[in-house]
Amino acid sequence: MINGTADPIIPYEGGRVKFFGRSLGNVISALGTAEIFVESHDGAKTTQTIRFQHIHPDDLTSVERRIWLQDQHELVSLLTVHGGGHVVPQSIAKFPKLMGKVNLDFSAPREAVNFWRLTGG
Repeated sequence: MINGTADPIIPYEGGRVKFFGRSLGNVISALGTAEIFVESHDGAKTTQTIRFQHIHPDDLTSVERRIWLQDQHELVSLLTVHGGGHVVPQSIAKFPKLMGKVNLDFSAPREAVNFWRLTGG
């Protein structure tokens, strides 16, 4: 999961979803959503939190990854983009400013490929 804390549409802390002034219902927090996925697995779990290296000085966002592990297997990964908007963190595509800030320190598509182990082998 990748969520921005300044997402103008889906509130990171949960609450009302808004899109161009229309209310589209409520959501739970990003952390609460991740924990629901974690709870769907029986047994003991551990967590790790990693802060990404800040590479681009003009980028006003930062990234923290929280990982839930079970027997060293990654169950759930929540990447919190502090100050990030409703965008896909990466450095190629451009998004309208009204969607919020984009983090340039990592590639969300690459993170998904790595998490799901979709690389050739």
